[in-house]
Amino acid sequence: MNLELGSAGCDETLVKAAELARQQALAANDAKLLGALLDEKLVFVHSSGKVDDRQSLIEKIETGRIQYQAVKLQPVKVLPVDANTWALWGKMDAQIVVANTQRQVSSSYVTVWVLQANGVLRLALHQGTPVANA
Repeated sequence: MNLELGSAGCDETLVKAAELARQQALAANDAKLLGALLDEKLVFVHSSGKVDDRQSLIEKIETGRIQYQAVKLQPVKVLPVDANTWALWGKMDAQIVVANTQRQVSSSYVTVWVLQANGVLRLALHQGTPVANA
């Protein structure tokens, strides 16, 4: 997925496309694609409260410490923060294996996407919050 900006600049469509690319990378356990989407200074807060940076998250995907068996991200709202920063709120449902334990994860999440100086959109922050079973 090409997340470089064209003449139209950054907009809600591009941010949602970035989330779709992230969903595809996670569902495929594709550490290379995921790495291409992540900012060097990424802070990734899982719904469990555990925190990863870019390197540790990619390593967990590469080594299989985290394995996504199914993942669905539903971007709900995109909010422009400024010309180079976009916040997105969404819902995630996923089946994952963490430390050889299968888990069903339902969460609300917020991501922050930042436009890099080279014109590429990258994920800088992710915060997941578990959703209680109704």
